[in-house]
Amino acid sequence: MKLDGACAEQLRLELRGTVAAQVPLAPLTRWRIGGPAELLVRPADRDDALHLFALVAQQGWPYCLLGGGSNLLVADAGVAGLVIQLDAVRLLEEPRPACLRLGAGWPLPRLIAETVRRGLAGLEHLAGIPGTVGGAVVMNAGVAAGCFGQRVQRVLVVEDGLARWWSAADCAFAYRDSALGGRRVVLEVELELAPSTSAELAARREAALRHRRQAQRVGWPNAGSVFRNPPGYSAWQLIAACGLRGERCGDAQVSEQHCNFIVNRGTATAAEVLTLIRRVQQRVAGATGICLEPEIHFLGDFGAMDDANS
Repeated sequence: MKLDGACAEQLRLELRGTVAAQVPLAPLTRWRIGGPAELLVRPADRDDALHLFALVAQQGWPYCLLGGGSNLLVADAGVAGLVIQLDAVRLLEEPRPACLRLGAGWPLPRLIAETVRRGLAGLEHLAGIPGTVGGAVVMNAGVAAGCFGQRVQRVLVVEDGLARWWSAADCAFAYRDSALGGRRVVLEVELELAPSTSAELAARREAALRHRRQAQRVGWPNAGSVFRNPPGYSAWQLIAACGLRGERCGDAQVSEQHCNFIVNRGTATAAEVLTLIRRVQQRVAGATGICLEPEIHFLGDFGAMDDANS
């Protein structure tokens, strides 16, 4: 569904944030791939965002969320409707000791640096994971040492224009997944952390960063892990065992350093990445009977290739 001209005009009149048409999205993603947003809307703060989602519900405008641009593939044709960025929603409060309430727009690396500075433990093992707090909640970002959802107490969720607090149990956190996302927009989150010392946390953070740099030194734009790990297996090992290390489609390539990454070696398109994703899925399924499920999200119209996301 395309928007009419009155939509942009109304948004510019009623919001304090920015509204821009035909904004290239590739520079806003870590893959550096994808076409433009029909309208890119960036509310000024939490209240502006609440007003925006009330308008969206009232008018029935199509929309999607763009966070930090990690774990995301944008279609070559771009995205119709509203693309909403909540990067200016950056409330930060400590309502009680070792509890942080923060906006969804906080970059995750900056949040972790802030918790280290404050001597609050619980997130330092996630150092090096890109993206925003909102995306970390929705995807339940994590590593072997633990996931973001383990520190969540409650989440302010906007659905159909209405905001309410969800408990951690409501969020149904699972491996790289939750009940959030789609029409359930994360606006704020409360985290329960633990008192510690900044020196100890800084050392843990540096150790996590060092491990991540060594394990994921791929050298080209990428979106991180493309596939979820199937129960009992590592996706990268299955891909490597099928002889797919270095496999290419145009400028999209299965990383030679980490087989669960697909890198953009220059001018890769979303169509090339999707072709490579399907090739990997088919080869692994044919050799092992295991269906690799994408961990990345797809934004925009991919036409007949949408079944790669199923």
